[in-house]
Amino acid sequence: MKYSGLLLTFALALRSICCAQSLPPVVGKDQIIQVAAGDNLYQLGLRYGLAIEHFAFANHLPIQLAVNTSREITVPSRRILPLSPPASGLVVNLPERGVFLFRDGAFERFYPIAIGQPGRFATPTGQFELVSRVKDPTWMPPEWAGLGVDTVVPAGPDNPLGDRWMGLSMSGLGLHSTTQPTSIGSAASHGCMRMYPEMSHDLFDRVRVGFPVRIEYEPVKIGRDPETGSLCLSVFPDVYGQVPLAARASELLAKAGLESWIEPQQLARWLARPQGLPQTFADGQIGLMQGGVEVGEPGLLLKSSQGIFTSIEALRRVGVNSVYDPVCKSVTLTWQEVSQTYSGIDGVTLDGKLYLPVRTVLTALAIPFHWDGATRALVID
Repeated sequence: MKYSGLLLTFALALRSICCAQSLPPVVGKDQIIQVAAGDNLYQLGLRYGLAIEHFAFANHLPIQLAVNTSREITVPSRRILPLSPPASGLVVNLPERGVFLFRDGAFERFYPIAIGQPGRFATPTGQFELVSRVKDPTWMPPEWAGLGVDTVVPAGPDNPLGDRWMGLSMSGLGLHSTTQPTSIGSAASHGCMRMYPEMSHDLFDRVRVGFPVRIEYEPVKIGRDPETGSLCLSVFPDVYGQVPLAARASELLAKAGLESWIEPQQLARWLARPQGLPQTFADGQIGLMQGGVEVGEPGLLLKSSQGIFTSIEALRRVGVNSVYDPVCKSVTLTWQEVSQTYSGIDGVTLDGKLYLPVRTVLTALAIPFHWDGATRALVID
């Protein structure tokens, strides 16, 4: 086809002029459950692999053991994975109060943790390595513990390290079991990362010495649901007061080329009340149909008045030709005898692709279409 070379040129040029980056996937499923007044969030945390704080943030609950009133709550099991994870290793996100395990190129499990107290005992960030795995460790208290020089606490119920220790390549820093499991999810330790005893056993058995461990501080995350194509944003409380949330959100959206995809009012609401939930700001389930068959990738429905956007590639598959002008950085779309020219400011970018408002484009090119609510698709007539 004579336009294929031009299309390739257009795609490569777009990648060179925009700063969009691939987004990490969203994994897991949230669910809604009914709780009664007095139900114990710690027990729910053990059941669902979460912490009291995860339930509290997601549902705007006070951080306490028991639920005050009977109600429905969200079990926040849906997560945005870290950017650039190791093939096999751990990524800890401190504001998220959790550690992600990756093995053999795949995400395997999320574990809730307690992190260091703000200030002197804040858990450090950086790139580390797992250097030891010890069952029933002894504890040599540091000076801050006030237990005296050369004190050694043997394994047992009085040892705050619990019965599993996974030491990192920074002296005194590690992940470990704990004798205070209700503290999981809080910022309460002296720098280490505490785990529920049962979950520390599970992680201990899955890791090995030499695993890389990245500890990061990401109170704002952006991802894309691989099943639906929707774009999501998660916001966590800035527990250490290190990163202004609005500034971090703007930085990440700009880096991903998504500044225009999210309504400022919606973003402001999410930043004001961090829930740690992947909030959808662009729904990827809108189809573009022709002859009863979906063409190209799904369009993206922005949760605003901007409407549905679709890629140049999807438009090409319904017979629209395109020519890219590298001087003006614009693309001219042609269908039959009708042409229209668009530039980057007319649309939005994602993963190096230009997306245009499909209703506007189809109308401008005099392409007949209608909306099919049953299939949630625009249908080319």
